[in-house]
Amino acid sequence: MNKKINDIGDEAIQEWSRHYDSIVWTINSIFIPVIGGLLIYSYGQDTPAAAAPIVGLGLILFVLFYISGFRAFRHNLHSKIENPALRDFLRDPYQRRGLRQWDLYAVCMFAVTPAFVYRLFAAFKGPRIVYVGITILMGILIWYLWQRGTSESGSNTSKPNGTVSQS
Repeated sequence: MNKKINDIGDEAIQEWSRHYDSIVWTINSIFIPVIGGLLIYSYGQDTPAAAAPIVGLGLILFVLFYISGFRAFRHNLHSKIENPALRDFLRDPYQRRGLRQWDLYAVCMFAVTPAFVYRLFAAFKGPRIVYVGITILMGILIWYLWQRGTSESGSNTSKPNGTVSQS
């Protein structure tokens, strides 16, 4: 990173980290109910329309894209913290223990995908292979975004001398 980020100090980095965490929660609190509402709306229609499932699938990718980006940026901020104890405290506490919140979040987003694809299928009544393909494509994109948020934010460990390395 540039020299400016190295000169701002641990306290300012913590403040920026809180700021980006607040943005993530804001994105969640706005778009998750919209995704749920679109799903309910698409199943509440007697004649299914394609717009709600298409927008729902797009919003799933949009939310995961932004949240994974903020996780990566926050990791970048944390890697500049000089105090190793503080840096380890601010990192994902579950990085070495089983299922993490980010993992479950991405799994939940993927779990909603087939429901939207099913409603898309009901609207168009096309060949099933197309909808299986859409589900697989969404799965690949969700997996990529999950990896982006995981590999850039949870796979680093601190060495005893305070430097950061990829594991």
